[in-house]
Amino acid sequence: MHSNTCSLYRSLKYIFCLATFLMLSNYSGAAAQNILPYEVSAGILSFEEGQYYQAVQQLENAVSKYPMRIEPHVYLASAYLAIEDHTAAINAAEKGLVNFPGNIRLKLVIAEGFYRSGDDRAINEYLTILDMLENNQDLETEHGITQNQVRTTIGNVYQGMANEAYQDGRSQEALNLYYKAREYSPDNISIHNNLAYILFENGRLEESLEVLMQANERFPGAEQLSVLRGQIYNELNDSEKLLDVYSELYRDYPENLDYAIIYGQLLMSNNQAQKANLLFETLISENPGEKKLYDLLIRMNEQRYDYGGKRNVLKMQRRAFPDDRLVAEELAETHILIEEFEEARAIYDSLAVHDQSEKYHVMIARSWVFEEDFDAALQKYRFVIAEFGESQDLLIDTAQLHRILDQSSDAVDLLIKADSLGPKEELKVQIADLLVSQGVHSQARPYLNELFQSRYDSYATFYMNKISDKDLSRQELLETYRVILRDMITLYGDLFEENTDKVSQRVNNIGPVLPEIFQKDPVLEILENSLNDVFTSMSGHFNFIENIQIIEYALLTHPESAILHYQKGLMAFNDSKPMIALGSFKKAVEYGANDYNLYFQMGEIYHELGETKNAILSFEQTRTLNPQFAKAYSQLIDVSQKANQLDILCDRWLMEYKTDKTNDVFNEHLIEALHKADRFEEATQILRDDDSR
Repeated sequence: MHSNTCSLYRSLKYIFCLATFLMLSNYSGAAAQNILPYEVSAGILSFEEGQYYQAVQQLENAVSKYPMRIEPHVYLASAYLAIEDHTAAINAAEKGLVNFPGNIRLKLVIAEGFYRSGDDRAINEYLTILDMLENNQDLETEHGITQNQVRTTIGNVYQGMANEAYQDGRSQEALNLYYKAREYSPDNISIHNNLAYILFENGRLEESLEVLMQANERFPGAEQLSVLRGQIYNELNDSEKLLDVYSELYRDYPENLDYAIIYGQLLMSNNQAQKANLLFETLISENPGEKKLYDLLIRMNEQRYDYGGKRNVLKMQRRAFPDDRLVAEELAETHILIEEFEEARAIYDSLAVHDQSEKYHVMIARSWVFEEDFDAALQKYRFVIAEFGESQDLLIDTAQLHRILDQSSDAVDLLIKADSLGPKEELKVQIADLLVSQGVHSQARPYLNELFQSRYDSYATFYMNKISDKDLSRQELLETYRVILRDMITLYGDLFEENTDKVSQRVNNIGPVLPEIFQKDPVLEILENSLNDVFTSMSGHFNFIENIQIIEYALLTHPESAILHYQKGLMAFNDSKPMIALGSFKKAVEYGANDYNLYFQMGEIYHELGETKNAILSFEQTRTLNPQFAKAYSQLIDVSQKANQLDILCDRWLMEYKTDKTNDVFNEHLIEALHKADRFEEATQILRDDDSR
């Protein structure tokens, strides 16, 4: 339960005798008009000065001496209450009732004493007092105590009992007591709030909401009630009413930034993005130093993929925090995402003025890579290396640019330098790959030798055998390829998983933005190409049966390898064994293969087998994966024509044409299909459209 509620409960035990003390003040007034005995007056004076222990002594004497005066009995009982001697207070009051039966003042002290000592008889005493007042209205005037005061006190007592039941885990009992508390003290907002909260906590949302709506009629716009109502609407997934609640909270408590933020977020989730943006921009203009406002608006724009909006917010944030480098960096990265490269470089230039490291110069170089001006990027990287030295990362990035520009010799030189700064197996793979591709086998061998007994052993073994003059027997060669293929598939799977994790981290904004060419793992690409080399080499060395044996051996370790199933199918397809090929292609698809060539080959097999429907589906999937692959369109026309379904194909393609007229390969084959279906007018219209474009 809320902490402010608990503190209220703790304080209740010390205010319930309010009516008693109000009544005692009437005695003081009466004492001023009536001459009291000295002992009584002295005791009352000590009580009113807060000297309760002294008052007890004096009033005990007064009661003994003047037992038929009401004043000493009431003040003595109240003094015992003040010093927390509840039993003595009750006893003193009960003695007084012997001489003054039915005295409300004394009965109030007894009720309070019972309550403070945890005696359940307290509530009955209060109810008896209320009954007396209701049956005799003259008692209110006589004793200065009203029915409303007693009702409020009864409500507070029930509230305290409800709190104790709640703290003990007796929720239903607490609820019953709160309902009684609300009956007697309807103007106590905490009773309504806590009753609704316990219902809410117990999952009785509709009942809780009903309590709050009734409370709202008595306390319109009460903050604590509105917040709880919002919690309930949130649990009920009623976004519109939740939005209404926070709209009211923002209106009534504009100084509360948290309410404003929640309201803005709710506007966004209710598809009122423009209104949400205006709200946050207003909040930022009013609270330019509140970083969380910028962060929230930035995240909201990111969720909508509105990077132009994100850029605008970051510009405002940078004006508010001109010395915050992280804000400037994020703004520059956002400029790059929306291809505003000059703006990004201007920011990095300004940051570089106050930074003595290579960091921002490298970011400038990368901005040129993003812009695909590789010559400018290379020039900047050379400047950074000359200015700050040959760090391994700089050399690797620069080597990658040389590879893109087909400057293999320069790339090798830089990678060799990078490897000398801290040997890495991955660098040796890249060096060996470049040297093998250049035909410089003598220089490649030392790097391949260093990769033996490493995770790249299979890669090194394959290329060492490929460039070696050593002759192997057919059986030795067969065994070597079995091991190479199995282990290279293992290595490829490991590298693929590692690269997937890195991509996932970048998607989740862990780490800086990198150009696409630096996001790709060059070793993974090398291994993909190497696997293709292995399969090509197998086709050159072995017959169909031997190749299948090599692949089947690898499948024992990797039964769910899409690559192996696809290559098995491809070899069967090339060896005119369509059923074996089709079965393997289906396995490849089952295990995740999604290559357009695979679907095209499946389509050709289905076409050959006369399975028109499957052929069409396969060729359609082919062109979906590669919309520029002309053979897929041609095969679709041929299959549809032979099956007398050319009009169906034309109708389907015409619908597609209406949504996208920019694919020239598709348009060309649509015209061909229309001509073959004798639908010349429609073909002519497409030709006119092409001319107008």
